[in-house]
Amino acid sequence: NVKTVKGGIPVNGRRFSSLVQSYVGTIRSGQVPCLDNAVSAMAAIENGAALGEALALYAAGMGGLRLPAELGELSAAHGTCEADALRLFMQRSFKDEEQGFQAQLLAGITERYANLLAENEAVSEQSCRALLEQLSAAMQQKLSAGIYSQPGGYQAYARDQNQVVENYRAKPNKGVKAEEALEQFLASKKAEAEAVLKADNLLTEAEKQVAEEKQRAEMLEQQRKAAEEKRLQTEQLMKDQERSHQEHVTQLEAKLTEELASARREAVRALESKLTEQEAMMQKGFEEKARLMEDEISGLRREISSASKTDFLLSLFSTIGDGLRAVASVSDYLTSRRLSGKGASNPGKTQRRK
Repeated sequence: NVKTVKGGIPVNGRRFSSLVQSYVGTIRSGQVPCLDNAVSAMAAIENGAALGEALALYAAGMGGLRLPAELGELSAAHGTCEADALRLFMQRSFKDEEQGFQAQLLAGITERYANLLAENEAVSEQSCRALLEQLSAAMQQKLSAGIYSQPGGYQAYARDQNQVVENYRAKPNKGVKAEEALEQFLASKKAEAEAVLKADNLLTEAEKQVAEEKQRAEMLEQQRKAAEEKRLQTEQLMKDQERSHQEHVTQLEAKLTEELASARREAVRALESKLTEQEAMMQKGFEEKARLMEDEISGLRREISSASKTDFLLSLFSTIGDGLRAVASVSDYLTSRRLSGKGASNPGKTQRRK
C-alpha cells in the first residue's frame, strides 16, 4: 500500500525522498523535526516542479503552430494545451495552500498566450504589408511611367486599385491584421489617388466630386471592417479568459473534492483507531488515560464533519474562484507590452515555423 501523511496525501518515492531530505536537514541544523513542516517543505518542492512541468507542456503544445494564424485557431489550441497543462499540474501538486502555485500557472500560461498573440499580430502585419506591396508593384510602375497622368488615368488607377484589393482578399492565411493592414494601405494611397483624380482632364468637376464621394465611402467601409475585425478579436479574448477561468475552477473543484474525501477517509480511520484504543484502555482500567483522549477524538469528529459540509465546499470554491479571477488577463498583458514599448515580438527573430 502507498504510504500517506496527514490528510491522506500519498507519499511516493519522489515525495518520500523530499520528506527525508527535509527531516535530515532539520536534524543537522540542530532543530527538532516536525512532520507538518517537513510536509510543507515537500509540498513546495513538488508544486514548484509541477508548475515547471505544466508550463513546459503548454509551451511545447503551442510551439508547433504556424503563424500567422487566425485567432480561432490559436484560441482552440490554447484551450486544449491549457487544459492538458492544468491536468498535469493537478496530478502532481498537493497542499497548494491558497492556490499560490496554481495562480502562478495561470499567470504563466496567460503571459505566454499573450506573447504568442503579439507575435502572431506582428507576423500577420508584416505578411499583409509585404503582400500589398507585391500586389501594388505594377501600379507603382505605371504611376512612375506617367500612365495615370494621361486623360482617363483616374479610371485606370481606380480599376487597378480595385483589382489589388480583390487579389488581396483572395489570398488565404493573412491572419488577424488583414483588414487593418488593408485600411492602412488605402489610407496611405489617399493623397496619391486624389492627385491622379485632380490631374485627369477627361472628367468633369461633377464626375470628380462623385469619384471623391466614392473614395470616402470605400474608406469608411474599410474602416468599419477593420473595427469589426478588432471587435471580434476582443470578444474572442474575453471568451478565452472566461473559458480559462472555468477550466481552472472546474479542475480545482474536482481535485479539492477528492482531497477532502481522502482526508475524511483518513480521519475516519484515525477516529476508529482512537475509539478502539480508548475502549481497550477503559477495559484495562486506564480510565484517566482514556478520558484524556476525548479532545483528540472530538477534533477528529469535527474534521470529519467539516469535510462533509456542502456549504463549506461551496464557500471554499467561491473564494478560490475569486482569487483566480484576480490574475491578470491576456488583454492586460498585451496592454502592458504596448505601454512598455515592446509591442509585438519581432518576427524576424523567432524560430517558429512560418
